[in-house]
Amino acid sequence: MAFMGSAALGALWELFKERISGYEITVTADAQAENTLTVTVARAAQACFGIVTIPPDNTTDTATIPSGFRPTAEYAITGEDFSIDTGGIVSINSADSEERRLAFFYFTDNDVPDAAYAKGVKDNELTD
Repeated sequence: MAFMGSAALGALWELFKERISGYEITVTADAQAENTLTVTVARAAQACFGIVTIPPDNTTDTATIPSGFRPTAEYAITGEDFSIDTGGIVSINSADSEERRLAFFYFTDNDVPDAAYAKGVKDNELTD
């Protein structure tokens, strides 16, 4: 099976999260704004797989991944297009005239994410 481009990345994402995702989050730089940095992360055991959507001509947005989804020090990402540090800060490193959707994979620590992020959990099902 060959995959190319943004549509293929979306298809791979759906295959991955249906198979092994135990927890899933989506964070944005500004939920009220259009064309903002968006990060979606799925976690199974201590492995995280995600997609960063970087809007066109944007180098200023940052988003924060919550505890339980952050990379350990040896897996922090510093790439040409974006970075994810151990504090969960996702930042854009380069601008482009078109939107970019980029995949990433890393390992996280033993912290278990909050139950609110569990796959299929509804807000009214959560208990203290």
